[in-house]
Amino acid sequence: MTPHPNHSLPGNSQSGIPDWFIVYQKQQQDQTRFLNQRLNALEEVMAENKRLRTYLDLAHQRIAELEAQVSTEAIPTLVLDAKATQGTEASKYATQNASLTSTSKPLSFAAVATKGKDAPAPKSKAPARRRKTTARQMEAIHRRFVPVAAHHDYEYVYLPSRYREPISSLRSKLHKLKINNARVLDVHYPDRQVVALLVHTEYTADLLATFAKAKVVLYNGLSSKRKV
Repeated sequence: MTPHPNHSLPGNSQSGIPDWFIVYQKQQQDQTRFLNQRLNALEEVMAENKRLRTYLDLAHQRIAELEAQVSTEAIPTLVLDAKATQGTEASKYATQNASLTSTSKPLSFAAVATKGKDAPAPKSKAPARRRKTTARQMEAIHRRFVPVAAHHDYEYVYLPSRYREPISSLRSKLHKLKINNARVLDVHYPDRQVVALLVHTEYTADLLATFAKAKVVLYNGLSSKRKV
């Protein structure tokens, strides 16, 4: 039997590399270039998100400073002095004869000396009442002196909801539970019978403590807390 001649694979005659490998290598290079472009775009989005979060934190800090400034400023109270002249002489319809009669009589030295002795002492002005600082204003003052957290993260807290109601009605119920709606940045329904509250990580512990005190159970279908 005569041996069969060796069949060589089709390829580049100069380099000896098969054509299919060259095509595969080009596909890998194109895919790598595409992934690098997507990665660069993702990094730009993350950088923009970080910048917006920084601006949002600065805005919240400025709002807290303004609330604290408003709560500490006293509001001036206007006190009207009582009229000194009372009775018939105070009336604009009093006759001039009565006025002339009262002033035309000569007064003795003793009468002048004792005049005003038994007059009542002037009433002291009541101190201006200051408005009582509310719990929300006290919380804003407290946050003013709390150090800024190392990680400015936000997360969703999920709660069960039997039906979808207006956001204003839901926020009214949160207010009745003594939850600061200013700290709840977003409220929406991600799924049926589920409501999500977006809060800063610094406020999460207080929010969960308030729900626990009110016996409100978190939703277990999704992750009860999810960072964004």
